[in-house]
Amino acid sequence: MTIKNSLLVGMVTLFLAGCTMEEVSTDTYTSTFTSTKSISVENTTGNLNITKWDNNYIEVKATKKAVFKDDASDVTVSITDEETYSIKTVYPDYCNGVSVDYEIKIPASINIKATITTGNITINGGELASGIETTTGDIKVLNTKYTGNVKCTTGNISAEIWDLTNDCTIQSTTGNITASVKTENYKKIRTEVTTGNISNNFVAETGNGTYSIYLKLTTGNIDVNK
Repeated sequence: MTIKNSLLVGMVTLFLAGCTMEEVSTDTYTSTFTSTKSISVENTTGNLNITKWDNNYIEVKATKKAVFKDDASDVTVSITDEETYSIKTVYPDYCNGVSVDYEIKIPASINIKATITTGNITINGGELASGIETTTGDIKVLNTKYTGNVKCTTGNISAEIWDLTNDCTIQSTTGNITASVKTENYKKIRTEVTTGNISNNFVAETGNGTYSIYLKLTTGNIDVNK
């Protein structure tokens, strides 16, 4: 990239940072595959909210927001309706200033995986939440039957751990981690902080299970509670 092009990209980025996004459209999608076992979400910019409900299908509401409304139509939502219900936001290379927020309702038996670059993730219900990642944003994992790996680079993580099917690693580079351990079915809880504090409110370091819980943080505080 030439110096001229680099300056142009920098100017566009600064301009967009000072602009306000407006809601452009909301589209609703529903699953038709009768044996869905998991859901996978990939998004670049936008928030994700997943909650369980009593119906036996998945419902997705995708809300586009844009600095320039005409750009929103260039960003598409790609869905694969199979055993894994896959949702992916597709951005063209030239498109800036568009976000997609997802409101998703799932049956309680569904496994969840989600990756977002910039945005918050909230999960409330489901079978297993694992492979939950965001680069910049906060993550909440609540009321899932099993908790797996959760990771962010910059942001806070709050996770309830009701049970384990494997080792569970919750980690952030900069932010705070709050782990509410609702089970004694773990082998060991290991906490690691480079710069910050660790507090444990009456949760035993060793349990009676097979798998361990790892809480890792570079800068921030870790709180372990019941």
